[in-house]
Amino acid sequence: MQAREAIPAPEPLSRLVSQLDEAYQASRSSGVQVALPALKSWMDSLTRTLRIAVIYGGSKSEPDATLYCSANLRPWKSYYDVATDIQKALERIGFSDVALIPDDMRMPARLKEFGAHLAWINSAGMQGENSICHAAATLEMLGVPYIGHSPLDASLLDTKDCFKRQLESLRIATPEFVVWHPLDGAPEERIRRAFESYPGPFVVKPSTGRASLNVHFVEESGELSSFVKEVFALTRTSVIVERYLSGREFCVAVCGGILHRGDMFFGSRHPHAFSAMERRFEPGERIFTSMDRRPLSHDRAMPVPDTDQALKRDLLALARELYSALRLRSLIRIDLRADEHGRLYVLEANPKADLRNPLSLVVMGLPETGMSYEDLIFSLLADRAMDLFRFNRSRVEHLLALAA
Repeated sequence: MQAREAIPAPEPLSRLVSQLDEAYQASRSSGVQVALPALKSWMDSLTRTLRIAVIYGGSKSEPDATLYCSANLRPWKSYYDVATDIQKALERIGFSDVALIPDDMRMPARLKEFGAHLAWINSAGMQGENSICHAAATLEMLGVPYIGHSPLDASLLDTKDCFKRQLESLRIATPEFVVWHPLDGAPEERIRRAFESYPGPFVVKPSTGRASLNVHFVEESGELSSFVKEVFALTRTSVIVERYLSGREFCVAVCGGILHRGDMFFGSRHPHAFSAMERRFEPGERIFTSMDRRPLSHDRAMPVPDTDQALKRDLLALARELYSALRLRSLIRIDLRADEHGRLYVLEANPKADLRNPLSLVVMGLPETGMSYEDLIFSLLADRAMDLFRFNRSRVEHLLALAA
């Protein structure tokens, strides 16, 4: 079979590559962002023709969603409402053909019927192990480019013990921890070896999960065994025991360096860190309660105040360092907590960061950046498209044809 000829890049995109190279070079030491008019022209042309499928979590209770129903080690949620927020934002930007499609067995057929050129993953999966990577793996098999993490990155970020080991290898502080599974034998000896004379308190949580579900504050080491066994019985996944930190709690978002602001795209070689937020605890609250169970408000989460500029710089710098070190290609939210001395530790990274508009930890900090919700959505789309165009061009050749 004769090899298919590559579609030549349109002239505006050839200019764009030169502009990007100049922007990255200019930002190498100064951090300045450089305007990218060629990118603006190309993205505007795509709004007229690009068909985007926003993928949300399918339900195994729906007919023909799966061959056999099984457990989901990560507590399920459809994220349909947030997918609708993304869809509406894309339509306000100017994309005229945006569909919502569930992440289930029927997804490939529905993508084909819709004629999707690009997908936006807003799903953490339907069932099984490592369900958060299923949509990305399916889309790669189908050849549909997407906004979201690769299957490997999504799984590593979502599996908390694997992510914490990555942090250790990068020498980024994370609370001391140990992982237990029944195959390891009795938990008491494993915990004793890990923490030696440290008496507590501790946090017990499943190695994969969301919304602080099945997460417990445990005062003393003697109580740990029963909590560890209880969490495993409920989740059927490995259990993490980590040292509890008593300081303030924060989160920060980070994505790629291409941003849309003021009707123009700008490029920088540095990741864009933003929405440095402090999560406020109510009296007696030891672990921040998810918005699934307690609505998020401006009293519960607020931007790190101007009086803490050094802290804010540290949070943003750490987010950029982590994003670059892991070579990530899509938005994450990093959760951090300080110890009694104020030293920051990374608790976990959320690869399925909530993009609910306007009340979510990522979106609430946007006003400080001068960006709107639509700016963020357009930025994430353009950054991913250019990353694929520059380094995996075969995956987006059909987009080049659309803009030609």
